[in-house]
Amino acid sequence: MNDLRARRFEVAQELAQSLIDSQLPVWSHLPLRKIDTAGTDNSMYRLGKDLAVRFPVSVSAAEQIAKEHSWLPKLSSFTVAIPIVAGAGRPTNQFPLPWSVMNWINGEDAASDDISDWLKMAEDLGQFVRELRGQNTLGAPTAGKHNGFRGTALVNLDQVARNAMNGLEDIFDKACLLKIWEQALGVEPWASSPVWIHGDIHAANIIVRNGRLAGIIDFGLMGVGDPACDLALSWSFLPTYARDRFREAANVDEATWQRGKGWGLYIGVIAMSYYRGHNQTLSGIAEKAIRAVIEDGKDE
Repeated sequence: MNDLRARRFEVAQELAQSLIDSQLPVWSHLPLRKIDTAGTDNSMYRLGKDLAVRFPVSVSAAEQIAKEHSWLPKLSSFTVAIPIVAGAGRPTNQFPLPWSVMNWINGEDAASDDISDWLKMAEDLGQFVRELRGQNTLGAPTAGKHNGFRGTALVNLDQVARNAMNGLEDIFDKACLLKIWEQALGVEPWASSPVWIHGDIHAANIIVRNGRLAGIIDFGLMGVGDPACDLALSWSFLPTYARDRFREAANVDEATWQRGKGWGLYIGVIAMSYYRGHNQTLSGIAEKAIRAVIEDGKDE
């Protein structure tokens, strides 16, 4: 397993078709085509009209898929679509990781689609966050290494955040970033029971159809912890005038909202320092979050 952790895998179409034919032959007659996404954890294929196949590129990505298979079926009562597990592939000599078949949610990711009504989008996203927070957490995985520590206390991420800021000094005023970050560290921490979080809600994981919210995908960083993590999308995605609508729909207190701003900054600096120069979509989402948090801070 240690050797596998050091490797990255890519699945060519011929291999993808072979794995489906041998393990899930009920779908072998369906057309298979590679699709390009902004994500970096999986090789993605569309299978027929209604299915998506994900082949993880690393052991850690495979572990995220396994977590989704365990927990997504236990979540319910959402007003928007979430992924449904349709099938599971087994490791082989040709591809030594488990892989996944999910339902295809029709639409486009929000990074490439126009939003017809931002206030309604903000309300629908807030409702999703509230619904997720209300799900049963019995036996659920506590936020930690498995989900990039999304949902833990911000103080646990202090040094990582500062290191990332060091790598962005050519773009941002580090003193300004540190001031906002330290304000977030000083906010009252989450003191209630841990709740479900998605951990990675941003434009590339938001599915839009006809300008409206159609679904939320990629639950690989899911876990239970502080819900402030999922509020980061308010800065990475929503326009300023729609944030209050999102906050109202999400039904969060002031301290959680301020920690959410800290998460917006943290995720922004981490993602931008990692993706700049080789993933324009994710780097752009991260930069937008940082600039929105800075602008928001000018009003305080």
